[in-house]
Order: sequence, then C-alpha cells, then structure tokens
Amino acid sequence: MHSIFTIFKKELRRSFTDIRVLCGMILPGLIIFIMYTFIGSVVSNAEQKQTKYTEFIVRVVNCPEDDAFENIFTICGYKTNDLYENETPVSKEAFLEKIADKEADLYVYYPENFIEMVDEHKADGEKPTPNVEIYYNSSKEESAFIFEVYSTYLNNYEATKCNMFNINNPESGTDYNLVKKDDISKKLLSTMLPYLFMIIIFSSALSFCADSFAGEKERGTMATLLMTPTKRSQIAIGKILALSVMALVSATSSFLGIMLSLPKLMGSASDQFSFNVYGVGTYILLFFVMISVTLLFIALLAVISAFSKSVKEASSMSLPLMIIVVLIGISGLTSNGAVSSPALYLIPIYNAVQTLIGLLSGTMNTVCLLVEILSNLFYVCIIVFVLTKMLNSEKIMFKK
Repeated sequence: MHSIFTIFKKELRRSFTDIRVLCGMILPGLIIFIMYTFIGSVVSNAEQKQTKYTEFIVRVVNCPEDDAFENIFTICGYKTNDLYENETPVSKEAFLEKIADKEADLYVYYPENFIEMVDEHKADGEKPTPNVEIYYNSSKEESAFIFEVYSTYLNNYEATKCNMFNINNPESGTDYNLVKKDDISKKLLSTMLPYLFMIIIFSSALSFCADSFAGEKERGTMATLLMTPTKRSQIAIGKILALSVMALVSATSSFLGIMLSLPKLMGSASDQFSFNVYGVGTYILLFFVMISVTLLFIALLAVISAFSKSVKEASSMSLPLMIIVVLIGISGLTSNGAVSSPALYLIPIYNAVQTLIGLLSGTMNTVCLLVEILSNLFYVCIIVFVLTKMLNSEKIMFKK
C-alpha cells in the first residue's frame, strides 16, 4: 500500500510541476469555452445585424390608401427613402436596375385599383387574383432583409383575408430576385473559401512542421546538423522554405480537389455560381496571399516544433494555434465584404481571412492587400530571428 501511495505522489508531482502536462490538462476545457463563446458571439452578432439597418431605399407604386398597406414599414419599425424619386430616368426598369446594382433595396408594385380587385375576387372567386410584385436583390443584405420583412407582413395580412391576393405569384413567370449570377458566385465563394483556405493551409503546414525539429530531436539527427559549420539562420531559413514548398504543394492539391468536387457536392445549386467570375489577376493575387500565409504558419509551427521534445508534444502544443485559426476562419463566414481599415491588416491570420474575403467578393483595397502581404513577410523575418536564437540555445535544443 505504501508503494502505491509513493507512485501516486510521484506521478502527481511530475504532472503538476511539468508545465506541458499541466497545459494538456487545462487547455482542452479552456479552448472549448473560448470556442463556444466565440461561436455564440458570431451567431449573436449575425442576428443583431438585422437591427442595425436604419433606412432603406424603397419605392412603392400604387400603394392602396389603407393603413394596413401605407404604414407597413412604420409598423415594422423601419425608415424608407426613395433617393431616385426626383432623378431621371425614374421608370420601373431604371429602379430595378438600381436594385440589381445594389444601389436600391426594394421595389413594390401593387396593381391599380388593388382594393377593388381584392373585393371583386372576394365576391366572385372567378375574378383574377391580384398579385403584389416585390423586387429585391438577395446578394445585398439590406435588400434581402427588408424583402423578408415586407413579404412576411403581407403574407400574414393576406392569411387573415382568406387568400384574397398573391405575393410574387410564381405562375407569372417573373423572377423577382434581381440578383446577378456573378454576385451570387462572389457571395457564396467569399463566404466559404476563406475558411477552407485557412484550414487547408494550416493542416498542410502542421503535417510537415511537427516532425521538422522535434522529429530530428527524437531521432538524434538535430545534434549532427547543429555541429556542421552551417549558420543557424541558414538552417532556419532553409527548413522554413523547404517546408513551405511542401505545404504549398499539399495545400494546392487539397484545395483543387475540393474546388473540382464542389459542383457535385452542391448538386442542383451548383448552377448558381461559377469560378469564371474572377480574372487571372485575382487568382495570381490569391496565390501570393496563399504564399504569405503558408510562410507565416510554417514559421510559427517551426518555433513550436523546435521548442518541443517530441513530435507528439509538438502536435499537442500546436492545438491552441489551430483553434485560433479555426475561430478567425469562422468569423469570416458571416462577413459582408472585407474590412476597409489598413491598420486591421497588420493583425496576423485575421488579415489573411479579410484579404481572401476582399479578393473573392471584389471589395479588396490595394493598400490593404499590400499591408497584409508585407506585414506577414515582416512577421516571418522576426520569427526566423527567434528560431535562430532557439537553435543557438543548447537548453532548448538538447533538453531532456
């Protein structure tokens, strides 16, 4: 019994005095708390977006002289304004083009003598059912939101009148959603791809970096390498460049596999988007961003690997960084275009997500793009300097 107690104390003492083991016990719960809190905040912010809109550009034609119709926006708590009321041209087609170009939000058309038509249909079911036309653009958040508000109100009102009129009658053959196919493609791809980009690049980098330094320590080849006349900085740069090339090849292969399978994965919805919305220049810029992010991930993971005693430990210590990448990637799923402040592009990892969103949505600012690429390269240089110092430290490289 005494021996059991002795071993019990020894193991507990070792576990609670080793910072790595202690982190391994505490970090999972902390990470889960941070992840779920962050995801909850993202969802909450997405829901709160609905309340941030203060005014919409709307035109209502032939609105019935009835409080139930005239005051719909007021009842729902929203302000509207027809900025193009006094402009030329003011035709229906011109306003619909404004909606398609995301310069207006909603166009509502009631048939002339709408109330009389409703009364006639109510008295005689053989009379034509009046149809309310509501044009909107689903790729613009404000337009999609106010369309949902207006149509929901009308649907609820219409339900109390026993189907006395239609709303966007599908039998009319008219497409009331004025979204352009290019806008659908950019919206879908700028939402999905940044997250996929980051996860794929990080996973590819991690698969090679965990073994880069920690693996050589375990095999005993690191000591041999450090005894050569090669400068420590050259070792660090050489390893980072080699690992970056391997990670880029792996990430590119994985990314192409996902992109080529995406049409099949989306099924019937695949005809709503196309990769042809981007020019060659956009793909070249995406590749440069991919290189800068890969170098950053490789450099960060190389430091973790150099600090670790084994490949297993290096993989475990990379978990917090992976969580950060996932969380920042998730934040891009609810974005509506890239942020415009160049200062925010100095934040590593976050700047890459925003740059990808900007390039894929067509809202990228050239200054922000340069800040993202140059800042990441600057961070890589700093990390290479730190890694060189670590390679010069026998305490770090040969610790037991």
